[in-house]
Amino acid sequence: MIRVKEFAATGVAPLGKLYAGDLLAIQDACAGLTDFTQTIDLNTVRVGDSGIQLIKHGTAEARITAALRTDGIFRGLGGLFAGTFTTTQRDAISAGFRPQGLEIFNTTTLRREINLGSDAVPNWQPVGSVDAIDYVQRISDVSLTSVDSANPTTILDGTSKAYEAGSYWVEFYSPGFEVNDVNSVYRIILWDGSTQLGRLIEISASAVFKESDNVHVKTKITLTAATHQIRIRGYKFSGGATGTVKASDGTIGNFVPSWMQVTKA
Repeated sequence: MIRVKEFAATGVAPLGKLYAGDLLAIQDACAGLTDFTQTIDLNTVRVGDSGIQLIKHGTAEARITAALRTDGIFRGLGGLFAGTFTTTQRDAISAGFRPQGLEIFNTTTLRREINLGSDAVPNWQPVGSVDAIDYVQRISDVSLTSVDSANPTTILDGTSKAYEAGSYWVEFYSPGFEVNDVNSVYRIILWDGSTQLGRLIEISASAVFKESDNVHVKTKITLTAATHQIRIRGYKFSGGATGTVKASDGTIGNFVPSWMQVTKA
């Protein structure tokens, strides 16, 4: 409240008395509880407890110091800006503050990401994959050490989940394939759980396929109404050397991740 008059603890009028003009000035200085025409200037508002404050953050910018929930539509008339995190910072978000559906901007990968898992077990995926029924990626190489077509090397394992009966697109991408022997042949196979669905691609170290080439294949499959786990696996069909499916974290000088996604056809 603005002080409108000084009163002496002991003194003579007018310092020790209130007059009509003093009372009017006090009334004018008071904020009304139900006056929607008034403007109130203040520094900090605390709501419920001292940890929830409305304060000035910077020039033309306010801040709520705790979580904010709205019962109606939230409109960001100037745009929406997600919190920025490096991958390391994102993975360090503690339980209780990473609910399913939380969206951030990853400054390591330069993309928006959303937690499609749970608060206890987060599963951060690019926002562009939200429309995918399943999306998985890896950020490290995998060498096709297996020579057994019935027990190949796992490249990517999709999520085991319930599917509706129908047709689906399965898409697989790797930014590179390292060939170590001109006489070797490698096969990348599509699986549903423990069932082999078919060969996606056969790679030989010939002039047709160079080490710098990427692998990008897409095929349509039909699934029953049941739980399925789509998997990408590979093995060495012939030759003496091991082939490597390349992948990394997309930082400067490195490959981008390899990935697989399933979408409704």
